[in-house]
Formats: sequence, C-alpha cells, structure tokens
Amino acid sequence: MVATHNPKVHQSINPIDGSVIAEHPIDSLNDVSFKLDQSGRAFALLKHFDLGTRSDLLVSVASVLSKNKDRLARIITAETGKLLKESIAEIEKCANCATYYADHLEAWLQPLDNKQDSYHAQSTYYPTGTVLGIMPFNYPFWQVFRSAVPVLAGGNTYLLKHAPSTQLCAQAIEQVLAEAGFPNGSFININIDVDQLEVVIANPLVRGVTLTGSTKAGRVVAALAGKYLKPTVLELGGSDAFIVLDDADLEAAIKGAVQGRMVNNGQSCIASKRFIVVEALFDAFLDGFKQELGKYEFGNPLLQATTQGPMARIDLADQLADQVQQAVKAGATYWGEPYNPADSAWYHPGILTDVIPGNPVFYQELFGPVAMVFCVKNAEEAILLANDSPYGLGACIWTKAAENFHYFASRLDVGMVYHNQMMVSDYRIPFGGTKDSGYGRELSNHGLYAFMNPKATRS
Repeated sequence: MVATHNPKVHQSINPIDGSVIAEHPIDSLNDVSFKLDQSGRAFALLKHFDLGTRSDLLVSVASVLSKNKDRLARIITAETGKLLKESIAEIEKCANCATYYADHLEAWLQPLDNKQDSYHAQSTYYPTGTVLGIMPFNYPFWQVFRSAVPVLAGGNTYLLKHAPSTQLCAQAIEQVLAEAGFPNGSFININIDVDQLEVVIANPLVRGVTLTGSTKAGRVVAALAGKYLKPTVLELGGSDAFIVLDDADLEAAIKGAVQGRMVNNGQSCIASKRFIVVEALFDAFLDGFKQELGKYEFGNPLLQATTQGPMARIDLADQLADQVQQAVKAGATYWGEPYNPADSAWYHPGILTDVIPGNPVFYQELFGPVAMVFCVKNAEEAILLANDSPYGLGACIWTKAAENFHYFASRLDVGMVYHNQMMVSDYRIPFGGTKDSGYGRELSNHGLYAFMNPKATRS
C-alpha cells in the first residue's frame, strides 16, 4: 500500500520503501474520555500498592521485555529503520531500567525524618495521578520507558500519546505492561492528533505532562499545561557540542565522533552535532572523520553487518536536505553525496564546514547523519562557541587531563557533560537540559520525584 493522507488514521510507514505497514484509527473524544476514566480507576488501585508490589511489577516488566526482545526489536526497526542490533539494545536498556527502579524504589521512597525542637517533622512522597507522556519516534521504546517507569514506580498511571508513525510500538508497549501484571488502565495508549491535546491536558485526572520532542512542541505543551496548572518535564532538542582539546587522544576522539553522530542513523537528541576542534588537531580530525564516515554503507537494517539504515521518515530526510542546501547557499562547504528524494528516506552521511554566525543552520539542530565541524584557536574559544547555542542538552569533552575536563565542564551551559565518551542516556543519572533543550529531569531518583507530591507532616 502506498502512503496517502487520511485524516481519520495514522499510518506506520516502512522507511525503506515508503510502503504502509499498518493503519491506526485516530481516537475520538469519546474514546479518549473512556481511556481517561480507565486510567483514573487504575490509579485508585495502584496508589495503594506497597513498594514491594510495585517493585515486583517492574521486575515482571523486565522479564517480559527480555523474553520478547527479538520480536519487539523488529517492530522498532519496521517503523523507524533503526538497525536491528540497535533496536535489540534499546529493548535491553528498557529492561535494565525497570530492574534498576525495582532495586532502588524502597530506599528512594523512605520517609525523611526531621526533628524540630519538640516537634517531629516528616516528609513523604505520594503519587499524584495520571501523567500524560508525549513521546517521539526516534527511540520509540526507550523514550517511553525512561519516562513511564519512574511514573509507574511512584504509583501513578501513565497515558501515552506516541508519535503517529510509531503506533505499532505504542501498542506493543501497552501489551508489555499488561502482560507484566499492571492493573488494567495503568498504562494506556491514546492515538490522537495535536489538536486533541488540550482536551486531555485539561482533564482533572491528568496531573502532569512530560514531553520529549522539538522545542516548538515544548512551547505549545508548556503553554497548555500552564493554562491548567499542570507540572511539566520537557526534554527538547539539542545541538550537542563535541569538543576536542589539543591533548586529546585523536584516534579515540575520531571514533567517538563518528559513533556519536551516526547512532540511530543520526537521529538522537543527544547525538553529537557540533564538532569543535582546536586548530592544532583540526585538519587531522577532519580527514579522519571523513575516512570513518566513508566506511558507512546502506543495507538491510535487519542484518548484523549493516552499518547504516534509512532515516525514520521521508519528510525528515527532505527537511535535512533543505537545511544543508540553505547552509551551502550561505557559504558553508559540504562534504558528502547529495540526497536523492527518489531514494526514499536513505540519507548519505555528510559534513558541513565554514558555518559561521548568520548562516541559517548555525543555531539549528541537524536531526540526521550530517555533522557541523568547527575550527577554533584554543580551548577558551571552544567553550565560547559551545555555549553560543539556543540549546543546552549535553556535551562531551575530549582531553587526557581530568583537571581540564572538570574546569571546562563547569563552564558549559548544559545539563550533562561527558569525558572522553559519546553522550548517552543512563537510567542511573539525571537526564535533561537547559535553555531551549527544556527543563526538569528524567531518570535516577530525580525522574521518580518529578511527578510525586512531597507531603510534609509535623506532630
């Protein structure tokens, strides 16, 4: 079936050839109202589950994921074009996240005692209700699990509004939670359009909203949530800096740079996108970067040997191609094969240099396998350039000296900084950014507390 626009359905489209895999009817307002009521009834049960029961449910989630990881990974690859080996790793990471929260839940939710003169004060965390999660296509399982696992662990229920193009993944996740034993309605997928969001956010049962997506989407959701006084966590776009100082291990930095740019076919909010290299190493770094990128070849994403698959959607490839064209027209230099729209969503890797302030892409995020590489005179200039961005999600610094790393890391206006390694999300540490990359934190105990009510008592 060829993809066509139908206002009553969302389509799962194979990015390899543009064919339609499945169609999913969009929920009516009555459908949404029914699902919200289900979520409310589930919360009335789940909030009274003791910590041990919640932990057991999370362990069961990990077991279901592990048992079905190959099947679930193939669903991811079918809808997004992600390499199957990366899809399998995504499922494994979700399972590990569930286990991690199961192991730490009881310790993190112990009441905090505080003796005050003749009084005894205590603070205790309580669940708040249903949390609406608005999630993107690029990590269709991991983005959901890193958001939903802490929410469910805290005794809340979760309402998922997934990307229109990854509804098969959304349905599969709902089935995983049900098979794991969560009460009916604890985790519900709603298939809606953007213009239906306000009705959901306004509902009194929804007590919080979390979104992973673009900065534009974040502004819209934050305004709606603010209108109805709902707390939000926003994990938005990023244009992460990859800084190479003059004492870096150049070979390791080049390998890390290519891996950091090409992971998930270049479609990751925390992928390295701006490569800032000191003058002394610039030529050697650029030559090495080109050589490593040249080794990537298109192939069937289901095969282990494949190094690059398609982008997730044709419109995303078209958008990236348009950004590259704008950059070149404004004076940038492009290395790489041009994109051919006839090739569906297959996009060859490329590099932009000579991108200066005033170029349309200087402050933009390139969401795909294209890197911007900058030459700077010294480390101080590298920090200034890294901070000259509307985004502030993450960064990595490549230097052999630990003191250099900690000094420069403290001066970067971002939420996360990594040393001699590519940026990754890790369920053990807080995840989130600054500026146009959003606010609030997911993962670790921060993700658990984000949608809980810290109730204080004194007696």
